[in-house]
Amino acid sequence: MGSTDPWSVSGTSDERELDLEYGEHEFSIRAFNASGFGPSSSIIRSLSEPIPDPLPDPIPDPVPVPGPVEGFDVSLLLLPSSGNHDFTGFPLTPDGFTDFTAMYQAAGDYSDSRIVFLADDGNDGTATNYNAGDAELGGDPFSVTGGVNPYLTPATAQAQLRDGFPDVLLIKRGSVFTAKFDRWDLSGRSATERVIVAAYGASGDLPRFDITSGIMLSTVGGSGSPTTVGNFIWSGIRGYWTSKDPGHASFVDGQGTTPLINVYRAGSNILLEDIWCEWGQLNINCLDGNGFITNICVRRSAVVDNYSTNSHAQGLYQRNVYGWLIEECFFDHNGWNETATNSQKTIFNHNMYLQYYSDNNGEVRRCITARASSHGLQQRCGGTMHDNLFIDNSLAGFISDTRAGTVSDFSAEMSYNVVIGGADIAALPRGWGLNTQNKGYTNLHHNLVVHKNAGVNDHYAFSINNSNDPVSGGQSVDFDFNACFGWDGEALTITGSDANYSTVNVRSNKLYSKGDFVIERSAAVDTGIFTFTSNEYNSDQASDSWFEDTGSKDLAAWAAATGDDGTDGLSFTDDTRTIETYMTSLGQTATVAAFLAKCRLQTRFTWDANYSANTVNEYLRIGYDVGAVP
Repeated sequence: MGSTDPWSVSGTSDERELDLEYGEHEFSIRAFNASGFGPSSSIIRSLSEPIPDPLPDPIPDPVPVPGPVEGFDVSLLLLPSSGNHDFTGFPLTPDGFTDFTAMYQAAGDYSDSRIVFLADDGNDGTATNYNAGDAELGGDPFSVTGGVNPYLTPATAQAQLRDGFPDVLLIKRGSVFTAKFDRWDLSGRSATERVIVAAYGASGDLPRFDITSGIMLSTVGGSGSPTTVGNFIWSGIRGYWTSKDPGHASFVDGQGTTPLINVYRAGSNILLEDIWCEWGQLNINCLDGNGFITNICVRRSAVVDNYSTNSHAQGLYQRNVYGWLIEECFFDHNGWNETATNSQKTIFNHNMYLQYYSDNNGEVRRCITARASSHGLQQRCGGTMHDNLFIDNSLAGFISDTRAGTVSDFSAEMSYNVVIGGADIAALPRGWGLNTQNKGYTNLHHNLVVHKNAGVNDHYAFSINNSNDPVSGGQSVDFDFNACFGWDGEALTITGSDANYSTVNVRSNKLYSKGDFVIERSAAVDTGIFTFTSNEYNSDQASDSWFEDTGSKDLAAWAAATGDDGTDGLSFTDDTRTIETYMTSLGQTATVAAFLAKCRLQTRFTWDANYSANTVNEYLRIGYDVGAVP
């Protein structure tokens, strides 16, 4: 490889991924060209710094590697395959999951652990509790594939775990249980010595719990003791509410929305990873007056198809949470059902509903959220919404911060998100893109909204609004480097009283409207509040209907009224890019349904980065000239 020695490469020029090694360090690379992946690709992003020799340890992210590399005659972006997670602090496997083996083998942390196994071919009478040093475990219980004596009953295996210890419960892959766990009242010893639930075995799907009533796993119950439950990890389990599935023999019509997973007791240092909830809700909701859930991370998990016939139903509901991260999760088709009675779409049901009782010290990033009843993500607590992919939602993303406090307490950011498709709520017209109604400062930048589905109502791509619990002179907004195309409705609408705005800066955006105004204010623009700079515009409308304040205007009249120095004639590198063209670039069936079906296969044991939000978003951003995530 010439200047990159001592790098070694495996893979060929016609592969979409290459594996590289530098000594003991392993990496993966991915590159795009105008058609997707392939040889002679152009980089997603590049750095000019040379490769350090020797490489630092830990290796920074990213590191550039000069080409050519096996037919890729370009500079390729090299991403480290492991390291420590920026929120949990735990080591990661090469494909980005928590590395339980590395955690377990850390000096002293798990040396006094009790290891318990559970399998659907186990036996409660002959099961064995293992200690960390037992020979049967080979120094790594997470790599055990056989030769152990597991329990059969979930509650019996759970009862072997000790409160205050870093014990481990491992559940055999491919197992199917109809029994549930007891109330979870166990905490690990510390933030780095957590009690762990995970899957084990050489093959098979995640262990599955078939539920017909009640909660599969919950920190609530009993007489309210203990008051806190924390320092735990739940991972590698699938809950399946069979009696809510119209296609299952146990289906019972008319059911509500009791959660499958319920984090309800106050506590700190909680990780939910590789958790699947099918036909049931994921609930993170500390009861009012009982404290708060703090330092909780939900990552690479999924909630699909939850609905209710007699109450509200979400995919994920969060309340009274302080310090939180929701990362690389998948939410699809929650809040409604086409078959069950009284389960039609409603404005109250969402894929993710983060209540304002939580704080704004949190982030939703790199999630895929699709086909929600109403919102793909309703984030009422402020915080950050970053690099998420929204597909066919009635309202894609909404962020606000309406908690009690002064203006300086409120902050929100929407960055690098991608919205595509859109839908209505039954007979209620929607088709909304990204919306902010914050009382304080909001930074919206590098977001992309494209290609609304045919027949969906013609509402906005972007909306800035201060009508939700406004504060006089409180709201300030930076709206920079965003883009939209092919979205029936206004490209940008700004509503609410001037008295409630401090400053609104609209800068360096690429706004192409379809069927409506490029920018709609519906009031005279106060140039002491609103600034429009360096934007590019285009529209399929007549030139005198591109803008609206006190009436329709062309660009020249709008510029005279607002001081806007924007230009017309906007075009994009490739405005045909969609989920369908992305699937074509992978050689897959070119439909949204096929893409979502692939997403439904994602677990620790089957992870494919081609079906992750950041990979798809990069493909789309390249076509519409939105900058890459730094």
